[in-house]
Amino acid sequence: MNKNEFGRMIAEVKDLPLLPQVVIMVQRTIDEEDSSAHDLSEAISNDQVLTSRILKLANSSFYRFSHKSISTITEAIVLLGFETIKNITLGLSVYKLLSGFNKENTFHFFWRHSLCCAMAAQSLAEQKNMRVKEASFVAGLLHDIGKVILAHYFPDHYKRVLKALQTDPTLTFSAVEKKIIGIDHKEAGSILASYWNLPLDVAQPIEFHDHPKIPSDSTEISPFHHIIYIANHIAINLYGSDTEKEKYTFSLLSKEAKRFLKIDSDSLFKIINRLSEQVYETARLLDITIDDIRIEKKSENNVEQEQILVLSKNLNRREKELELFMTINKSILELDDVRDIVTVATTGLTKICSPKRLIFAFSDSVNNSVSAKLGYGDVNDELLNKIVIPLKNEDDLITRCINENIHINTTQYSENVLAHLSNQCVFDTLETHRLALFPLKIKNDVKGVMIFEPTKNEILDELSESFLSTFCDSIAIAFSKHGWKN
Repeated sequence: MNKNEFGRMIAEVKDLPLLPQVVIMVQRTIDEEDSSAHDLSEAISNDQVLTSRILKLANSSFYRFSHKSISTITEAIVLLGFETIKNITLGLSVYKLLSGFNKENTFHFFWRHSLCCAMAAQSLAEQKNMRVKEASFVAGLLHDIGKVILAHYFPDHYKRVLKALQTDPTLTFSAVEKKIIGIDHKEAGSILASYWNLPLDVAQPIEFHDHPKIPSDSTEISPFHHIIYIANHIAINLYGSDTEKEKYTFSLLSKEAKRFLKIDSDSLFKIINRLSEQVYETARLLDITIDDIRIEKKSENNVEQEQILVLSKNLNRREKELELFMTINKSILELDDVRDIVTVATTGLTKICSPKRLIFAFSDSVNNSVSAKLGYGDVNDELLNKIVIPLKNEDDLITRCINENIHINTTQYSENVLAHLSNQCVFDTLETHRLALFPLKIKNDVKGVMIFEPTKNEILDELSESFLSTFCDSIAIAFSKHGWKN
């Protein structure tokens, strides 16, 4: 089957999904010259799910309006703007439509890849100061919709596609789809985009997201083409197979970003560094299922039992954390030697989040360096004496942690990102890439860093990061009150 034959088949089928009415109504309202925020609100308000998601988005840090409570769609429209609302409506409506469209095939991590591409595209658009960044988000979210369509109309064929890719990871989706079905997901997605009359900014990246250049016969070029091209490869780099990660290395991404977007490697690294957290937070915010395109049905009893177990586990952990912080505060009031206070704190820490090593290092303005002074776990004086990091290197993670007052968690970094982090003294000294660094703010100034090395294979998630950050702040209070004595 070729593209023309598939197009004719699509035109004849009866179950091809139509764009939700709310998308059409929103577009029609925006196109009217005298339409108001109230008019657009009326077009959206009939869809309660979409209304809820837009309000959640407007009240989130995602758009930095969390300082003001947004309670109505009209307020959200005024703050976010017509174009933003239009793109959010399109993206979420198509997701809602397609996420339940295919019932037969499991697309492991399909929506996670798509959402990562969307988040990366939006970050790249922000870096380029592009006017309507949400259009890049939608284009990223929908760039692979052709896979869903092919899997729906050719379920048996697509099972063979997935099996072939699993057997030989060096193959590409497009090549296997062409061989088994006769048309690939980019062509199928392009036909659907045409059927839905999607705007150029979204439709063109669907067809050409794997191509650095648009064919010369195209009369118009989407301003987001290269952004989706780079964003797609970033998502592959982070969540793809080992073979894909080897193909789309950070070094290659850096060169392509500089070539097509004029974005330097440092800016690209910062975008990639925060993507993992952004993807999961945005998925939670917008109720997007990011692990599997197929939502497996579970009995209500099993769901309730799982929720109770998770809640119980979280409450138990929270109780232990609060108990530890109370113990630390008590020791700060009762003990005079800061070493004794830190010993009490680290002893309590091992009951919650047992570190392999925990090291406290402090900046030395005289020598312009950071030196380790205290260590717990698998640490000795010889090792501490080796940890001396010059502050002059701005690319060093320790320096970034202190200068930018941010925590850095490398336990979630891909091998390709870690390969980019060359000349890291702390990695070489501790002989590991798996660290979490937290700034030590002493008397209003960041004067050191807490280095946390987790036990083998432990990944520090967002909850662990938050807890360790608060733990570090508590230790910093002890140093602020009692001072640091060599």
